[in-house]
Amino acid sequence: MVAHHARGIQVPCTLSTAIIQIQKARKSLSKSRWKYPKEDEIAKVTGLSLAKIRSANKCFRVVDSIDQKIRDCMNAKYLEFIPDLSIRSPEKTVTRQHMKEDIHDLLNGLETRERQDMVLRYGLKGSPPKSLEENGRLFHVSKEWIRRIEMKAMTKLRDKETYRNLSHYLDL
Repeated sequence: MVAHHARGIQVPCTLSTAIIQIQKARKSLSKSRWKYPKEDEIAKVTGLSLAKIRSANKCFRVVDSIDQKIRDCMNAKYLEFIPDLSIRSPEKTVTRQHMKEDIHDLLNGLETRERQDMVLRYGLKGSPPKSLEENGRLFHVSKEWIRRIEMKAMTKLRDKETYRNLSHYLDL
């Protein structure tokens, strides 16, 4: 019953019984030999094939609570050691902020129309990137004309001094 309702993904009943057999065999072998048993040793005890044991091991997961204490002697919980991936590190935040400032300084060296085109084309002000055709409609010109504006701006941005100023961001 638990095998059917305890997981987000249902494990077939035959595999569930195989997992239970493997757990029992692993527990008895580790108690008698004082070491973690290998798959072939478990296969001999349970009578299951190695392929079946490997597929069962892929499904077998130990589930613990993140609020559980790590050990009885420690007051720390698992939650205290798991990094919060939703928060950027301060170094990355500062580096990203400086990169944005450097890019905007570069764009200020372009003509107004070139700058507007690059900002819209690559979504530099937080809006989604736009296609050549969409930019053409906004500027009331053809997409080929926008492509020329973009190529002109890109040749200005490919200057050697520009490359030197931004090259340290490539190592990140």
